[in-house]
Amino acid sequence: MTLTKLHQAYKNWLGMPAHIIQLRRDEFSEQIPTELDILFFHSSENENLSDDDFFTYIATAGMSRYAMQEPNAYAELIIGVKGHHHSNDLEALGRKIGYLAVIPFRYRINFAPNRLISNLSLPIFDQMTCVLVTNWFIKQPICLPNLESEVLMLTLYPVYQSEVQIIQQIGDIEAYERFVHEGIDLQNPKRFPARLEAIASLPDNKERRQAMKSKDVVATIKQIWADIETWYKKNAPNRFEDLLSSAKEEEMSEFESRIGLSLPEDYRASLKIHNGDVYLHSYNYLSLDGVLNSWSNMTDLSEQGVFADHEILEQWGGVIQNTWWDRGWIPFAEDSGGNMICLDMNPADDGIVGQILYMDIQEGPSLSEFKSFLDWLKYYRDGLHTGKYEVDEEEYIVEK
Repeated sequence: MTLTKLHQAYKNWLGMPAHIIQLRRDEFSEQIPTELDILFFHSSENENLSDDDFFTYIATAGMSRYAMQEPNAYAELIIGVKGHHHSNDLEALGRKIGYLAVIPFRYRINFAPNRLISNLSLPIFDQMTCVLVTNWFIKQPICLPNLESEVLMLTLYPVYQSEVQIIQQIGDIEAYERFVHEGIDLQNPKRFPARLEAIASLPDNKERRQAMKSKDVVATIKQIWADIETWYKKNAPNRFEDLLSSAKEEEMSEFESRIGLSLPEDYRASLKIHNGDVYLHSYNYLSLDGVLNSWSNMTDLSEQGVFADHEILEQWGGVIQNTWWDRGWIPFAEDSGGNMICLDMNPADDGIVGQILYMDIQEGPSLSEFKSFLDWLKYYRDGLHTGKYEVDEEEYIVEK
């Protein structure tokens, strides 16, 4: 693993760093990193964020050139900081993160999700004396793209000493959910200590579990789109310009009323970011108007009996409805030949609500490997950042 490859992976993921610090040690070592770069990424000025919402990501590059103990042999560290801060303070924080990156190798301590580092004060977060190490997406590991080896991104969350005991008892995932439940942003240096133990008395009912799940889905969809946008800006800027702004809540409610179906949470979260109208590989990711038009055409043809004599492949029995077209299918993407990718909101008994179907105009419906819209969009994002696609001379995104 070279520093050049790590820099390129970060560029593909987060864009160009605004600033880089090079940390070097004179002596050579096969066990301890002697060359570390600290990368700083700021939110775009075009986002018009308030001072409190402005953010900086600080990440290491070089830690993964050395192997830690399994199961997370290769990893890099990243920390998010909300608000505007003096460059000297950010640089001091970056250097401290560089110091942390050496600890696993110097002291043979494995950094892994759900690890707490005590008695450590980070610049800017100086009131918090402990750090929680966890996955980038808490429940879902994220690796740097376009690398031959898996490099896990480990996120650092500064926490107060008063929060440590309960975090040790309930673990990083449950702790994070309780922070979110209380509306606490762990990247905010100005945040107050949380009374996590008090939240334990809340009933773990279905509504709360669903609320936490929804927040995870929304955050994941946002990050996936951010990664797609980064790739498009760099490789297909004209396609990036095709992306429409978010759909309004009333537009989605009107759409649901027209088709008599509720949109799944992940697809709704996606529409709130981009309401189409862009090519994702060979398929046009449709706007709600385009979805409604395709759905209406297919539903009208079905109700007129046009598909009555069309045979369905038996292999899908019990998983999707035994029909050429079902009004419970939502076509969110369509290629130039009229073939569609659909959300299945009315599966058969052995199917899953929200599973993804392919609708071939000539061959009929078939089941994909994707259990949800989120799975489908994530697969496309991962394909972009692992070199599966390239841009042709007309700036269409095609498989290599």
